[in-house]
Parts: sequence; C-alpha cells; structure tokens
Amino acid sequence: MSGFDPEYLAAKAAVDNRSVNLRVWNRFVEEFGRLQRPRRILDLGAGTGSLLHRFLAEPEFRDFTYNPLDSDGALLETITAGLDPVLLEKRGCAVYPRNAVLEDFLSESTQKWDVLVSNAFLDLLDLTRLAGPILSCLVPGGIFYFSFVFDGCTALLPRIDPGFDEAAIDLYHASMEGGGRSGSRAGRVVLEELLRRKVPILDAGPSDWAVLPTAGGYPEGAGVFLGRILDFFEGVLLAEDIPDRKRARAWLRLRREQLEAGELAFFTHQWDILGKIPGETV
Repeated sequence: MSGFDPEYLAAKAAVDNRSVNLRVWNRFVEEFGRLQRPRRILDLGAGTGSLLHRFLAEPEFRDFTYNPLDSDGALLETITAGLDPVLLEKRGCAVYPRNAVLEDFLSESTQKWDVLVSNAFLDLLDLTRLAGPILSCLVPGGIFYFSFVFDGCTALLPRIDPGFDEAAIDLYHASMEGGGRSGSRAGRVVLEELLRRKVPILDAGPSDWAVLPTAGGYPEGAGVFLGRILDFFEGVLLAEDIPDRKRARAWLRLRREQLEAGELAFFTHQWDILGKIPGETV
C-alpha cells in the first residue's frame, strides 16, 4: 500500500465506517465467533490497521492473533504505535506485523490462517492470477472477508462539463488497471473467481462510498478524503500524454472550488464479500 499516507488513510477509515455493509459485517462477526480459538487473522494490504480497530470495537472479537501484511513498513509502525496494550491483553489479542510484498509472501510462506481479510486493497492486484494463491492461505473451514472491493462506478456531482466529466472518470478508472491490476473491475472479478472455483459465498452486498455535503459541512474525514480523491484525479489528468491539459486544469480548479464551498459530492460502487473455504477448521 505504499504511496498512501496516514492522514489520507485515517480520513478514508472514517468514510469506510459510515459505508460498510452492516449485514455482511454482522454475518462476519457471527462466523468469526464460531471458529476455534485462538483465531489467526491475516490482513492483506493492512495499511494503518483500520480493520483491527473495527475488530476491537466489537466485543465478540477476542482471542486472536492479528497479522497485518503490508509492503510499507512505515504504515505498519503506525499500527503498533497506536494500540492500547491493556485492551489487547483484555481481548487476548497479539499483533505481529509482516513487512513484505504480497506476491513474495504468497510464494514463500507456508503458514495457514483461520481468517483472511482485506480492506480496499484487492483492486491493486491481478486477481485472475492471485485469487488461487490468496485463497490457499486459508485452512479448511477458514473464512474470508473482503471489504470495499471497487467495482467500476464513480461519479462527481454536480456535473460541470458533461463531456469532460465522463472522460475524466474513464481516465481515472483506466489508471487503476496498469500492470495487470484488476482495478475498476475488481469486485466482479472477485465474485467471478469465487463462483468459478465453487468457493461458497456466505454473503455479499454493496459498500458504496457516498460522500455528500450537509448543512454543517462534510462529515468527519470526508473533506480530507475528497481532497485526496481530487489529487488522484490531478495525477491522472495532468499526465504528459493526456491531451487538452488546459481544459483539465480548469476542471480541477472548479472541482476544488466546489469542495471548498461544500458543494461537491462523490460516489463509488464497491462490494463487501464474505465466504468460507469448504471443510472443517483444524
């Protein structure tokens, strides 16, 4: 997850907490409670450990080891630095960060896990190639919970230049798919791979980001989050090979003015997916 700074990830976590699919999450909590203790959790692309904080907010999450995997060691350090040791001891939780590139980890590790989780990460992967190795990390009867899996629908409102609005979204989506990444197709690719491999899906549902200004301004974290989204758009639209840079600069300026005035809305379609590997937990 290198390239994402802690301030953005903290803002995104606040947006995530308002957007998570509670039906899928509650089923995940139930399934977690059925696993034998202690449970071994591997978090792919863990970043600053937003999923761990969500776990610790649920009384049912106890007696587990949490293994955050990320290629960015600095982000992993923020996980351990911000934890309450008293709370961890009370919950029977131990944290073992793993600083590694996912593909290297998958090829070198022989360890198996009871629970596999990821949060807004799978779109960065080539899922047609890595779905098998990822699922093979789980023991028979193990469960996986993939949240905020991007699935190719983005909108910025209100429209300001209909023709360019659509072109900007298309370029934004295309920028996520270089190097074999599943990008804006990640949600449907995950579901297709699970169906093709006959892996049971226990539940799945939308976890769309819907960031709207209110009468009092943006909710917690949303303003910072939207600012970073516009930074991502800027990086795409002002690339050297993009034509009509003057129009792109004008579009970006107007979008930032909308954000500053509390008049910009942002929507993205995503999936939360819960499944279980066939067999009995060992």
